[in-house]
Amino acid sequence: MCLPPTGPPPQFDVVNATTGETVLGGQTYVSGATVAFDGLALVLADSGQPPRRGDTFVIDTTRGAAQAMAVNPEVVADVRKIAAAQTPRGGR
Repeated sequence: MCLPPTGPPPQFDVVNATTGETVLGGQTYVSGATVAFDGLALVLADSGQPPRRGDTFVIDTTRGAAQAMAVNPEVVADVRKIAAAQTPRGGR
């Protein structure tokens, strides 16, 4: 998320850092408002000090994602429920 260095504050653009594509452009910053793009929704809020022109914020949807993953206890109890855990043909 980038606040353009010029233009009427407080406006911002949402830019895909991988492709460089502007996903949302010229959005007006309102503390507490929901911003939705590419299947994501997030709330932008400040504590009385709004972002300034030229500020950049990175939203990384995958960093640390595996920390919240878990294996279903039913699968742990019976690995035959995982297709990859089956014995190959020929018994090897």
